[in-house]
Amino acid sequence: MVGEGVSPETNDPGKSGIYIPVWVGGPSGFAEPNYTDPEIGKKYFFLHYRFRNRAEGMNVGLIIDKFSRYPMSPAYVMTALAAEAQSMAQS
Repeated sequence: MVGEGVSPETNDPGKSGIYIPVWVGGPSGFAEPNYTDPEIGKKYFFLHYRFRNRAEGMNVGLIIDKFSRYPMSPAYVMTALAAEAQSMAQS
């Protein structure tokens, strides 16, 4: 299991298992990454996971992309994600 599982979702973005990270635009003032659907105007943000092992900041879209790149190797993807979450865990 990746990162001992995703933490539960809560109303507190500092503790929720799935969240929109705080965006800091940097010295150049880069815009917050998002996508607005040109047809309906709905705005989408980049979601991130926070895991029970205290790893956080894993982008949900990049996880989906990894599964789409290796559709015949879900075990490989899960192993790679688990290793990444383990390396991100805070002591």
